Amino acid sequence: MTTRPALKVINWKDAAPRDAHGQVARDLYRREEGGFSSSFNYMTVFTLPPGNTSGSHAHDNWEKVYLVLAGNCEAHLDGSVFKLNSGDTFFVHAGVKHEMKNPTSQEAQYAVFCNYTLPVPEGR
Repeated sequence: MTTRPALKVINWKDAAPRDAHGQVARDLYRREEGGFSSSFNYMTVFTLPPGNTSGSHAHDNWEKVYLVLAGNCEAHLDGSVFKLNSGDTFFVHAGVKHEMKNPTSQEAQYAVFCNYTLPVPEGR
């Protein structure tokens, strides 16, 4: 029988903030903390200030699910723009160039759930 660590409960508003390219990131769960036997990589909540962006980027071996928690923002995926509202969610395949933008005058918050594509890289 495999021993698992105790349940970790955290409110995202209580997680330590860090700067992430002009956004505030709050890491809730990270693979390197241990205890994950799946392809899970991390869960982070981002606060995107008005007029700011996450920066355009892609990941060769990560898939992400986004969930807009508050506010309105835009997802830019491989040249297409999608307007998002609180409660909206979307999936980003590995290798797809993506960027979050906030063209509004209010903060936006979104959560990112990230998994490695299978198989999980050695040493992770």
